[in-house]
Order: sequence, then C-alpha cells, then structure tokens
Amino acid sequence: MALVLAAPLALWIFRAPMLRTLGGVLVAEDALASVDVIAVSHANVRASALEAAALYREGLGRRIVVAEWKHDELERKLEELGVPLLASHELVVAILERSGVPREAITVLPGAVDGTNPEIAVYVRFANREKPGALLYVTSRSHTARAARRLRREAPATRILVHASRWDDFDVETWWHRRGSTREVMTEYLRWFNSFVLGDHWRARPGSRPGNGPASEEAAKRP
Repeated sequence: MALVLAAPLALWIFRAPMLRTLGGVLVAEDALASVDVIAVSHANVRASALEAAALYREGLGRRIVVAEWKHDELERKLEELGVPLLASHELVVAILERSGVPREAITVLPGAVDGTNPEIAVYVRFANREKPGALLYVTSRSHTARAARRLRREAPATRILVHASRWDDFDVETWWHRRGSTREVMTEYLRWFNSFVLGDHWRARPGSRPGNGPASEEAAKRP
C-alpha cells in the first residue's frame, strides 16, 4: 500500500523535470550558420516565413525554397465563391516579398504537399538533385528533432541545419502550462510513431487530406 501511494506522489514531485525531458526530446536546433539554401516549412507557416526573411536579410542565405501546398476541396469551393484565399506556399511568398526578399531569390518547388513528411520528401529530392553544400530548414520547434533525423538520413550529401523561428512560442521549460503546446507535444509523439514505425501510414491511406487547409493547419502545426 505504501508503494502504491508513493508512486503517484513521486510522479507529482518530479513532474517538472520529467515533463521538460518529454518536451526536450522533440527539439534539436542547430546553431545558425551561412547556408546555400533556406527551406521554409508549412508548419507554423507565418513564423517560419518571417524567420526565413529575417535570415535572408541577415545574410545567412541567398536563396529560399518552399514546397507547393496541396489545394483541397474547401479551398477550391472558396475560390468558386470568389473568397480571396492564399494557399500556404503563396502566403510564404507574399511574406517573403513584403519582407524585402526579391522574387528571383524565391523558388516554389512542385510537389503538392499536405504535411511535414511529404514536405521533407520534396526537400530531400531537391537536395539530392541540386546538391547544395548546406541547407537550413526552418520549421516548428517541436518538429526539429524529427525533421533533422529524416533530412540527414535521406539527404546525406548536404549539410543539414534545422532551426525554429524566433517567433515560435514552444518552450521546453513550460510547454505543459499552455493548451496549444500540450496538444502539440502529444500530437508530435504520434507523428514520430507514424513516421518511423508505421512508415507514414497516414499519408499512404487513400483519400487522406488535411481538413481545412492552411488556416486550421496553423493551429495543428501540420503532420
């Protein structure tokens, strides 16, 4: 009985370091350095695009790439109604251009992606085809460890750096105090299982697609 009572008490007392470790496993950011290409993630897309623009202005890269985002049924329906709506990659281009990045420095890579795993596949193909010396992938902080593992494994000829935006609010020290960050940690562990155990089973299922396009995906941080 004493052991039964002591176990939950110990978990409560040591909850903070355990929770910090749980969140910290998901984060693997590299120190910033000059690269040949900056790749923008659709995860936390506004913050990622703003970060890429800032890094360009700071001289850390002279070319920015973004994967083309997949249009879904709801977006097409809104277009038919004449409702103005930017696809995620169009939003990235708009943010970059209005932040001072010249259009000729921006490349939209074809691929019609709908999440981080297919997006990484596009960047892997790009890196293996064009063989840049170094590529910096800007994504959500909670995605950095998973993205780094995939990119380095699948594009070994390119030096890969992974970094989050300075506007990304995920904090390893306090993530469990915020509903959005708590949801993100739980979901990211499912993404790890999907990516490295199931072999991206979600992507493989016929008819799968993101529910409501870029607006809702901002909150979900995109798988």
